[in-house]
Amino acid sequence: LQDEKARRLLWQAAHFVPYYQQQIQSLGLEPDDFHASSDLSHLPILQKSTVQAQTSSFRSALYLDPAMAEVIHTSGTSGKALDIAVSVDYLKLEKAFLWLQRTWCQLKVGDPTAYFTGHPIVPISRQRPPFWVLDSAENRQFFSLQHMSRDNLKAYADRLARFAPLLIVGYPTAISIIASYLCDASITSVRPRGIFTASETLLPHQRKVMEQAFGCKVMDLYGQSEYCGMIMQCEQGNYHVQDHYGVIEILDPHGSPAKPGEMGEIICTGLNNMAMPFIRYRTDDTAIPKPGHCPCGRGGALVERITGRIEDI
Repeated sequence: LQDEKARRLLWQAAHFVPYYQQQIQSLGLEPDDFHASSDLSHLPILQKSTVQAQTSSFRSALYLDPAMAEVIHTSGTSGKALDIAVSVDYLKLEKAFLWLQRTWCQLKVGDPTAYFTGHPIVPISRQRPPFWVLDSAENRQFFSLQHMSRDNLKAYADRLARFAPLLIVGYPTAISIIASYLCDASITSVRPRGIFTASETLLPHQRKVMEQAFGCKVMDLYGQSEYCGMIMQCEQGNYHVQDHYGVIEILDPHGSPAKPGEMGEIICTGLNNMAMPFIRYRTDDTAIPKPGHCPCGRGGALVERITGRIEDI
């Protein structure tokens, strides 16, 4: 399936994406030269600075109609914000991938979910609760990160206990703050089935306090706003590369595959967003590959740990 998706990606990129049309021609290649995902190595690594400088040349001619694609603005947490065109059909698939991991904890769409993410929820000037907003359509309670001061954490804990989420999603920093408060206050009434972290590197002390506070496993997720690759952590603690989402290479400083236990740079090729494909994209993130198979029985190459952003290191 990954090879089939890679062939489709290269064929569409070579015919309809100006940047890759020019690049593939300049290398003396043809779309038919790509038979498997391993053939992506014929192309050079793509830098974020190149995408920034030539953003429009990465947009597929098949998806110029605004009704066919949405433009997503990345956060720029690495100092390099981007505008990413995403096909409308792919946005649905992206949500399905997120729920694939959540079903590993027997969760389903509509279960009460608490979100601790960076979206603006209430006016920053607000001094008193509520610091949260309910999305009744999907039964999601969004909590403001901007108001998580020491004085307000009791209100957050009270609301969280009343809402009784079966699932908690968000940034490790934010969830670990409320988790620390719950531990300090000896509050044990919030008992979700799973905690799903993303967007930041999950640190060991954060995982420990969250699992202590909520009495369940933390299952981390690695992805990017560029939709190039996804690595999901299971209940056994192993990270599984999602091969039907993207091609992930973990490379050492010489450009060779990193050995098990060796930290390498994550290079990703997204296989599903045809509106603005990124091929062999330098994520500026690092990870450590792991050999073997996971006892959970799920497939995908294993990753021992997501070690963070190169700039942070």
